[in-house]
Parts: sequence; structure tokens; C-alpha cells
Amino acid sequence: MKKASEILELLQKDTEKHEIKFREGNTFGNKANMLAYIDARYVMDRLDEATEGYWTSEYKEIKGNLFCGISILLDGEWVTKWDVGVPSNFEAQKGEASDSFKRAGVMWGIGRDLYSLGRFVAPLGDNGRAPYNWKPEGWDKTNIVPDSKEVAPHNRPTKEFMGHVQNAFVEAEELLNKEQTDWMNEQFDKFKAKQLSKKSAEVMLEQMQKIINQAKIEGAR
Repeated sequence: MKKASEILELLQKDTEKHEIKFREGNTFGNKANMLAYIDARYVMDRLDEATEGYWTSEYKEIKGNLFCGISILLDGEWVTKWDVGVPSNFEAQKGEASDSFKRAGVMWGIGRDLYSLGRFVAPLGDNGRAPYNWKPEGWDKTNIVPDSKEVAPHNRPTKEFMGHVQNAFVEAEELLNKEQTDWMNEQFDKFKAKQLSKKSAEVMLEQMQKIINQAKIEGAR
């Protein structure tokens, strides 16, 4: 069975792009705000993957509102997180149960990154509705916030991680050629502009560590 830290990391990882769907929100003029969401099946799959089946859900009504609690076995202890659902316009009771379940999943970190994706707008068709199965242009090819060069907040490296990268850069700086130095400085500029992804930051650190380790090996010969 996985450790609690491993389970929580899997629950909180970014949502796969192909699993994210969009529904129409409020409209203005001939456009509509589109809301990103995931379905209950995805939450179940993520729970199964992360916990190896050691999870359960339960419902209770409080003052007319339906709450869902998702319990997960963490390091031998069951931990439960709750949230309340909102009835849908279609099959209200079923929709409320599904919504409370998904919201409880968010409490565990599942799909929480959707709240940081930014704003999406779609044109309305002749029927006054957004296109069926709509997705933003280039959706499957990028992690970039729409209408911006900024990387989505959930996909940016932390200041603490970049501190480790900076320390490695300082240690390796005398060993770098001009092209490598320019590339590193360019990446740091991207970080300041919120345009550097976690993946790119990891590559930066990996490259510096390789250069440092190689120098140590050659120095020991």
C-alpha cells in the first residue's frame, strides 16, 4: 500500500487535458463564458489509481443540503473530507449527488487545478448556445493560460525550487560556455515573467547537476 505522501501527490497532480470538459456559463452579447469541469467517473478513476481502492464515499443531508464525504486510508488511518453539492438543471437530485462528490474530490486536490486555468469564451451559434463539445483552440497542445503567454499557476515551479536551480547555476557558472549561460539566464527571465513551466525548471536543474557531477568526476581522476 502506498504511503500517505504518495497518495496525496497522485490525487493533486494536474488534470489530463483530454479529461477536461467545458459547459456553458453566463452569456453576454453573442458569446458565453465556458466553465471547465470533470465528471464523477474521472474522480473515481483518480481515487482508484491513487489509493489502490482504499477509499469510500458517503452522503448526508444537512438543513436540506446534500453533503458528500470521501474517506481515504492514509498510513493506517481513515481520513474524511466533506463538501456540499448544488442541484443541476437536469435530474436535480442525481446532479446534486454528483456535484457534492466532485466537490469533495476537490477537497482532496482532484481537479483543483481547473480553478487556475483562466477565462474561456466561446461564440454562440444561431440557436443561442455554445457549440457542442466545445474546446479552446489549440487546447490539446498547450499548458498556457488562454490569451496569455503566462504558464498556468499550477504548472509553474515554486520559488523554493527555483532557489535550488539558482544555487546549482552559481556552482556551475564557471564551467558553462556562453551559449549555456545565455540559455540559463533566458530561463530565469521566463520564470520572472511567469512563463516557465515546472518541466523546464526541472530540466534546468538536471543540466546544472550533470555539469557539476561531471566536473567532480574529472577532478577526481
